[in-house]
Formats: sequence, structure tokens, C-alpha cells
Amino acid sequence: MPYGINLSDTPVVIGYRHWDRDVMVSNQGRLTKVMLLLIMAMTIGALILLGLEGKPIKPMPFSLATQRQLTSVNTAMGTDVGIEPGRWQQVEVSYRTLQQQMNLENGLTGQWATAFHFIISNQNTGPDGQIYASDRWTKQLSCLHPTHGAYDSQTIRICLICPDSGQRTGSDLQALQLQKLVTELVKTCQIEAKIVLKR
Repeated sequence: MPYGINLSDTPVVIGYRHWDRDVMVSNQGRLTKVMLLLIMAMTIGALILLGLEGKPIKPMPFSLATQRQLTSVNTAMGTDVGIEPGRWQQVEVSYRTLQQQMNLENGLTGQWATAFHFIISNQNTGPDGQIYASDRWTKQLSCLHPTHGAYDSQTIRICLICPDSGQRTGSDLQALQLQKLVTELVKTCQIEAKIVLKR
């Protein structure tokens, strides 16, 4: 074979070993840099945390942590009896202040229990934004109107506790809970959304 090549006489050199070693050295250098940067970042973070230790963190107006502690709207809307279709025709929201300290954690009592189906507390009466349902709601009974004293047979009455009489709004969390409650009541009781009265 004058023009053929005999492969057995040609040395074959494979350079994988040399190439692998270069890559490993390069990767070790990169790994060392990453580890040093990570250790530096952790040290700086620890020093910042030590510097902040002992200083109180300002609470936010409301946070997701407080919302998780509150009773859900669906739980607050639970009843002992079913809700009849067409039973409720409107929702009335009242803004009230408390003359004396009251703890709603023990349940609604007195005129609060007969005048309202739901009360949304502020920080003075319980957890801010907590929804309390009265027996009048759980038994699907009408509430006494606080001014004229008659039973208002088709109105769901909600009271939002305010810090003072001049303020007709509660906290941000109370407003959020009120919006959720009214939305759920309108949907569940099939009330026209426009029939929400504020007094």
C-alpha cells in the first residue's frame, strides 16, 4: 500500500489529562473566591445584627403575622342554623366609640349583643381587626335598632369600634376586615352590593 497509512506505527496522543487538570485548577480558584465572599457576607450580616441587638423594631400598621392570628371571615360568619335565601336585604355599618374599657374576648354582652350582628374590634377591645359575631347572627335573629329600638328584620348590622367619636374610620386592618366581611356577606346572602349603609 504505497499511499496508505499504517495506524499501528503512528503514535496517538490524547491530552485529556492535561486539560482536566487546568480546569480543576481554574475551578478551585473560583471556588475559593466564592467561599471567601460567602464568609465575608455572613460576617458582615452578623455584625449588623449584633449592632441592632437591643434596639426595638418599630411595628408596622398591620402585618401578615397579625392577620394570621385573626379569626377568618368565614369562621366568624358561621351560624347555628342555615341562612335562608332572601332573609337579609341590606348591610348597615355603624361607627361607635366606647366610653369604658370592654374586653370582647369573653363574647358580646349587653346592648352590643342585641344591637349588632358583628363587631370589629380595635386595639382597646381586643386584637385589632378581630371580627366578633353575636348570638343574633349565629341564630339568624334581627337586631334592635339602637336609636328607635325596633327590630330591623332584614338588615345585617356591623359595628366598627373607633378610637374617638370624631373619627369615622378605624385602623387600616379594621378597614380591610370590614371590606372582607361585607364582600362575603353580600355574596353569601345574595344582597345587592349597592345596599350597604353607613351610619
